[in-house]
Amino acid sequence: MRRFRVMAIAIPLIVVASACGSSSKPGTSASASTSASASTSASASTSASASTSASASTSPAGTSANGTVVAGAGVGDLAAAKKRVAAASVQPTGVGVDVPLSRKPDPGKNVYFMQCGVGICKAIGDQHEAAAKLLGWNLIRIDMGTTPEQIVSAWDKVVSATPAPDAVITSGVPSVVYRAQLAKLKERKIPVVDYAAKNEVGTNGIIFDALPVQDNEARGKLMADFVAVNSDCDAKVLFLNVPDYPVLVAEQKAFQAQLTKLCPSAKVDVSNFAATDIGGAIPGAVVSYLQRNPATNWVVPSFDDMHLGVAEAIVEARLGDKVKMISQNGAVHAVDNILNGRVQVASIPQGPGQVGFKVIDALARHFNGDSLDPDTAQLLPIWLQTKSTITDPKQPWAGAPGYQDIFAKLWHVKN
Repeated sequence: MRRFRVMAIAIPLIVVASACGSSSKPGTSASASTSASASTSASASTSASASTSASASTSPAGTSANGTVVAGAGVGDLAAAKKRVAAASVQPTGVGVDVPLSRKPDPGKNVYFMQCGVGICKAIGDQHEAAAKLLGWNLIRIDMGTTPEQIVSAWDKVVSATPAPDAVITSGVPSVVYRAQLAKLKERKIPVVDYAAKNEVGTNGIIFDALPVQDNEARGKLMADFVAVNSDCDAKVLFLNVPDYPVLVAEQKAFQAQLTKLCPSAKVDVSNFAATDIGGAIPGAVVSYLQRNPATNWVVPSFDDMHLGVAEAIVEARLGDKVKMISQNGAVHAVDNILNGRVQVASIPQGPGQVGFKVIDALARHFNGDSLDPDTAQLLPIWLQTKSTITDPKQPWAGAPGYQDIFAKLWHVKN
């Protein structure tokens, strides 16, 4: 039997078993391709290594809530990339769905949220709870923990819970970890909504994925656009990743493929880490790499929480004027870095509000017997934030202005 290694990470994915992600482990190369750059070591830490890859993603990039193509379509030159960056720099006004429900959903549903133990899960859970309250539903949280044993135990609890669940929300965990419990819920026709786990939708009781892999691919391509435009294609990049997360591997490949199309001479080294390195080994590893590779001018972590302490370490090493950083997902320290000119110049926040409400929207449509096509037709809106566009210096962007009211109107609970 394959053993699972599960790691906690401060993004909506949160807990992932490596058996369902990349087969590479921290300290090994994520790819054997060397089309973008020669392989180099990123750190003296045993958890890090660097490699390169320019393999293209085959999934579509998607569109924003207003239908604007934000990345990847018709790539050919920097002028087109500049237009995509400019379009993505405008704050979205939509929420990724614009079709009203057929009627106001029935109240009284008991929705269970399998919540991990870190802050972003609580933040999204708070948004689930606020959305559920608008519909007169009860959101009940179950601590999912971080180990396989804890996850299975949590899923056993939801299967036998009182009151019985009308629906279950989960994220980040490959369904193979809880497939027995998922099968029991499916037998009872209890729907499950997932996000950011790359689980198959439709055959295992999971009815909707609020953050499909195309979301990360779109973000990867947009980050490549930004790097290409802001380096005038003179880009030598260190990309930081945790390869146990399938959606982050897809994001990395999309970034590399996009940057190679725009800037064939660009170089990308990929340094892989374990989640346990976050806030620990990563800052020192990055500084060590930059000292050995002084031509590097961009650092691109696959998500913002991964670079906790990295900007400060780069500044302390007196390298802050030599490199720039962009990432995605959103975090308080990322906002602080950007506003204070500390290495990081841009981020693409996830928006816990828009994620939390769209999940409840999908469940409302399911219970109404409405089609889920309005939810699957568009990815969640993307906003590329820089110092000039950050609206709240104390926290990452949650969603389009008034996103709660937009959903409330779609649900017929507000005129």
